[in-house]
Amino acid sequence: MRHWRATDVYEDDELISTFHTKEMAWCASFNLKSFRACRFHFGNGILPRCSVCPLFDVERAIHDILGENPRTGAIVEITIGPKLRALLAGELPPEDEDSQVPDFVPEEWTKPADVEPLG
Repeated sequence: MRHWRATDVYEDDELISTFHTKEMAWCASFNLKSFRACRFHFGNGILPRCSVCPLFDVERAIHDILGENPRTGAIVEITIGPKLRALLAGELPPEDEDSQVPDFVPEEWTKPADVEPLG
């Protein structure tokens, strides 16, 4: 709809905001064109524009808010490595060759460097 200015929308006997009405019309139009039904996810609550929308399904919104309808999209899997698993179990993590600390200072560490660092 273009240049829409003259329609009043009521919910029961209460006049609805023009802004919410325009938002509802845009959202409903987009969802109908794209999905042929409302696909808005109500995980963060119900927007004011949704309360006046003819596509609004109260039961689905309640299930979304309760977390019963998971949001579709990418699934991210996080795995815990062996070091973190050992730490969480209260054990020392398995040692790597790179993380070993020598019992004494090697001789090459006590010699002065060929080039002094700046600073």
